[in-house]
Amino acid sequence: MQIEFTKEQYESLLKLVYCWNLIINWARLPQDRIDEYDNLCSHIYSKWKDFWKEDLTQYWEEEKKYIASNFLETDEDVEEYIKFYNDDIFWNTLVDGLVDRDLEEKSWKKSNNIEEKIDQLSEYYWEEFSKNSVKNLKVIEKNNKK
Repeated sequence: MQIEFTKEQYESLLKLVYCWNLIINWARLPQDRIDEYDNLCSHIYSKWKDFWKEDLTQYWEEEKKYIASNFLETDEDVEEYIKFYNDDIFWNTLVDGLVDRDLEEKSWKKSNNIEEKIDQLSEYYWEEFSKNSVKNLKVIEKNNKK
């Protein structure tokens, strides 16, 4: 199979591949990385010669594979995509966690109208964080001494 790309499409593909492999493998220890995706990225990165995009990739001799260059890692578009993704994950995880906590604390998980409760709590937290970000968020230390 052969797929043809313009130089601009190839550059977009490199950014896309870099971002998705970052999401899949970034936090994993080296022995836990998903090699299938690292190898696919390396293969895509290796095609730079066809598009004169050598500033976006580099060959890592130690691992015998192509990787993203610092230029790609610090690209403004890539940084913006990753920041947007991280922010979205942060806020959604925070709101979902607080909603789950409140449902558990108020024993609403067995309620007949749980979807309504979830919607109310979610709306409450989204409004709060939209207005105040984390300014009003506090962690209360519990005293476990008896």
